[in-house]
Amino acid sequence: MIALIGEGFLVLAGILCFLHLLTSLPSLSTFILLALLGTFGVFLYAHVTDHFALVNVFLHSHTHKPLLYKIAGTWASHEGSLLLWCVLLAFYQWVFTRMDFSASVKKIGITLFTVLQLSFLLFLLIASNPFAQFVDIPMEGQDLNPVLQDISLAIHPPHLYLGTLGFAMPFILSLSMLMAEEMSLHYFKKLHVLSLLAQTLLSIGIVLGALWAYYELGWGGWWFFDPVENLALIPWLLGLIQVHLTSISSKRHEFQKLSLMISLSTFLSCLLSLVLIRSGTLNSIHSFGVDEKRGCLLLILFLFWTITSSVIYLKKRSHLSPVHPQKKLSWNRSRFMLIGCIFLLFAAITLFLGTVFPLITSIFDTHYTLDNHFYAQAFLPLWLPLMLLLPIAIESPWGHQTIPLWKHFTTILLGTVALFFFQRFFLSYIVFALPILFFSLFHLIQHKDVKSLGRDIAHSGFALAAIGITLSTVFSLEQNNLMRPGETVNIEKIKVQLAQVTTRQSSNYHATVGHFLINGKPIVAEERLYLAQKTRHLETALTNVNFLSQILVMLSLVPEEKNESYAVKIIYKPYINIMWGGFFLVIFGFFLSTIYHIISMHPRKKSL
Repeated sequence: MIALIGEGFLVLAGILCFLHLLTSLPSLSTFILLALLGTFGVFLYAHVTDHFALVNVFLHSHTHKPLLYKIAGTWASHEGSLLLWCVLLAFYQWVFTRMDFSASVKKIGITLFTVLQLSFLLFLLIASNPFAQFVDIPMEGQDLNPVLQDISLAIHPPHLYLGTLGFAMPFILSLSMLMAEEMSLHYFKKLHVLSLLAQTLLSIGIVLGALWAYYELGWGGWWFFDPVENLALIPWLLGLIQVHLTSISSKRHEFQKLSLMISLSTFLSCLLSLVLIRSGTLNSIHSFGVDEKRGCLLLILFLFWTITSSVIYLKKRSHLSPVHPQKKLSWNRSRFMLIGCIFLLFAAITLFLGTVFPLITSIFDTHYTLDNHFYAQAFLPLWLPLMLLLPIAIESPWGHQTIPLWKHFTTILLGTVALFFFQRFFLSYIVFALPILFFSLFHLIQHKDVKSLGRDIAHSGFALAAIGITLSTVFSLEQNNLMRPGETVNIEKIKVQLAQVTTRQSSNYHATVGHFLINGKPIVAEERLYLAQKTRHLETALTNVNFLSQILVMLSLVPEEKNESYAVKIIYKPYINIMWGGFFLVIFGFFLSTIYHIISMHPRKKSL
């Protein structure tokens, strides 16, 4: 009965989408959203109540699994995550229908949104039905993957999808503007606000994933250039370009064609990431498995929207307002921002080529994978000129006047010193980040306009994150030990004592618990044996040793258990909190900018 009700809601949503195409009534978006919320609600109920008649519940749940992870299990699978994808897409469609657009732009946008939603609903029904059933109902489930049973990962995917799908609104709005041939600064302001919103949510999702990886996967590593990580970062890089270009286009009649093109490209990169991840064509710790049928259908969906949007853009871009040519090139803020966006684009392309390189080589019957060394040599250096340009752009005016070159002398000099005199190339990032931090903090202290507050906070956070990444990467230490209860080891004058080892039993696992004292401060690390899957998983102990630095401790049993020794890995991450604080400030700055633009536009919106 549960499967029948769930499929009924799903079919109802599809029927409502067809009606939406025929009528373009904005009110129908509400019923589509309610139908999909009903679908997801039924699916959630099946997981919470251990309805093992559904294949998805059997594969990703267990009667003894904690309630939080039963809820999170609804989006831990391919089918469940795509269902959540459709729900969030319906929410953005509902938001779009209530925004202030002209009748023609709104009608075109509703149609495009509905076609996009309908294509994913058809994909769910044809190739990824979350309500597929067993003939013979099993008595027990297989439980959720232990590495997914974590609070950070429980909330990471919804934020990631909110950010990824958030770029659907600028995508639809850009196509609607082109097709309706309506261009104005008012629309580009809305495009900028929608881009900021999506970038903020995507940033939250990526940072939550990095935090999870930091203590759950890599024991101190927060980014591994895994293919799925890269495919999330590429839309973020393009989104950063989109935010800056739409900012320029919303203030001046400049770079409008580029703004629309990057708004289309960012969401298309999200669809391409969906194809590569969900088809299983790339090997990853985040893989959903290999499925050629799903991969082909998603590829068709991606090609349809890529070809459609490209044709519309190429045919309609001539209707954009021409910019009057200037007699003399002005090196103002918009020019420096454009150059910075070019470096960001090169970084995104490099990241994409490195990610799909194994696919390219497999065509020639060879299998090569690019490791972190490639990204250190090819991707990271592209950020150095970007960091050099940022303080120059911050200090440059918006108008046609050019800031005197001597004001850039300090930044250029520091960058030159970093490149020629630092023995370790990676340390040069600190020198490049210092002018960004200085000018951003200076503007924060001196700012007279609220609208620049979020921008200055985000730029300060970017500089702090670069400094924290550099220091923690260069000076981190790792130490492996065999320890017995009562023994103490030292790492960078920090005393780590294994006080005692106990055992405890949870609902779905048994744990060997290591009780440690870090300079006298108690922390706990565990090795867990999950009962349903008979797999072992290590839970890291994490604590601050001071305001800036952290230490991670991992404990596991060693083969010779008779000697009561335990394998203990200790990782010291100095200055890592500077990085996490920087990430927080970037997100907070995006958030403030988004809220400011939404509030400032609402009471003074103009009719078109």
